[in-house]
Amino acid sequence: MFIDLLLLKIRWAGSYAHRILNHEEVMMKSLMPVTFIVVFTVLSVLLIRSGQVETAVIKPLEKINPSGRILQYGVYGLVRGGRIVDSKITTTGKAVSKPVIQQVEQTNYVPIRKDVYFAYQYRLSNLPINKSVIKLKRVLGHPEIMLPDGTKTTRSEYFIKGRVKRGEVFAFDGYAMNENYEMVEGDWVFQIWYEGKKMVEQKFTSYKVVNK
Repeated sequence: MFIDLLLLKIRWAGSYAHRILNHEEVMMKSLMPVTFIVVFTVLSVLLIRSGQVETAVIKPLEKINPSGRILQYGVYGLVRGGRIVDSKITTTGKAVSKPVIQQVEQTNYVPIRKDVYFAYQYRLSNLPINKSVIKLKRVLGHPEIMLPDGTKTTRSEYFIKGRVKRGEVFAFDGYAMNENYEMVEGDWVFQIWYEGKKMVEQKFTSYKVVNK
């Protein structure tokens, strides 16, 4: 099942991670007469040196490019919570709500077993500082899954909200194998996109556990 990112809590080293956003709106009023100052943007400045005229071109500010990186990843165990709820955005129609999970091992390989969680934390940087929320696209490519209604799926794609603080987003993404039809072997590739650019990618490979 898709892990509900808005309600996900991650525990490590005996502490929980939260992000709290404070929104303030400041309105400024002036009782003094208004003086209008017209500021002209000068594209070129004429400099007179030794009787010669030179042109100095003012270059526009360089655009800051958003970037992303993976901070942690692996297999996680459920500490508590993790109620399965209906979801309109996932391909399975289900999601895991309010799970508290703890990292068990940092690995790209996921043993196929009931209620195993595999997840990762990512950070996006150089984002607009004047926005508190940005629109992100979450993509997951996975091994072929046959749903209870007989349809087959290999991919899910939908939009999520990224909470911005000081120009950065810190978030978790992941998956939990709660149903028998989800327990398939193969590659699971997670991606987060922003404004048409892939910011991060994390790959896991699920495998069957051989009982001795």
